[in-house]
Amino acid sequence: MDRLRADPQHTGRRSSESKVSGRAFHCVEDITAMKTRKLVHIGEYAAEVEVELIDGEAGWPPYLSVKDADKLDGVREALECGDLERASQFARVFRLTPIEA
Repeated sequence: MDRLRADPQHTGRRSSESKVSGRAFHCVEDITAMKTRKLVHIGEYAAEVEVELIDGEAGWPPYLSVKDADKLDGVREALECGDLERASQFARVFRLTPIEA
């Protein structure tokens, strides 16, 4: 959760503050990002997409940025359409070959 500091003397409000019981609270959040790879598997293809996982104290960490979520969706849509060239612009694309065991 966010760590909050009470400021009983504060009278103005900013978007990063909230009012609770007549006191202003300032959000102090530690955010770190970690590079990782996500795999997207469609049919006989798999794509390895580099993204950053954001680890903060708010929400349900770790989570993706909107930009990285859009990148994953774009790669998935490209693979679904068979557009390997477009998918390759944002990811390493592999053709999967089944093996007999």
